[in-house]
Amino acid sequence: MMRKKKAKIIRVSIRKIKRTSAATLSAKARLMILAITSLTKVFKGTQPLTKTQILALIKAFDEAKALYKLTGLLGKSDYLQAKGDLINSMLAFAPYVDAIANGDKEILAMSTLPTTEILIDIAKLIRAGATASDITLTLGLARQLIADCTPFGDGVHYIAILSEGFPLADGFYINSSGQVVYPEVSTNRVFIDITWGRKKTFTGLNPLKYYYVYYILVFGDVVGKISKGVSESSGSL
Repeated sequence: MMRKKKAKIIRVSIRKIKRTSAATLSAKARLMILAITSLTKVFKGTQPLTKTQILALIKAFDEAKALYKLTGLLGKSDYLQAKGDLINSMLAFAPYVDAIANGDKEILAMSTLPTTEILIDIAKLIRAGATASDITLTLGLARQLIADCTPFGDGVHYIAILSEGFPLADGFYINSSGQVVYPEVSTNRVFIDITWGRKKTFTGLNPLKYYYVYYILVFGDVVGKISKGVSESSGSL
């Protein structure tokens, strides 16, 4: 059976933001910025606009809307401008939230922004150089390290590579035929976990060593590039 090349993923809906009614726009913009700026453990990094900027745009829109109701056509231009500015400010948060959520329904819900399901071509993304993200390497039981990463999509096979003592040497890769290619000079131990899931448990490790983990995404016959490495000391193994 042929594997599907596309998968559904949830994203912030640009279309729904643009279609926000004037009656609810202020409330939705205020709810969004209060949620995002208060949940600092989730929404990290530099945000597109500050809370002060968004609240100022909300105030400007509310004032322009009130004036438009009073003056009719005389206030229409300012009203439309203020409405467009506020909607654009919400649109600016769409890629920021999507990058953090990476399709996670709970995180998207926390942002209060509207969402939609879209189809993504996983094979195309991997061929273009997409790699695993948010890789972690943590201590497990004695002489164990546990690796994990963010989900990439349905049907993706995750290969994890653990290098002992040193980062992987240049020239190490897995080719399109699924063959592991070692560089000519490779002196450290390398563990390769080819089980299907994202979470990997590496056992029998050497105390007082540093380990470096990498991921490779595989989708059907498409083999991705090696991700950036993440390191962890095994001193307490």
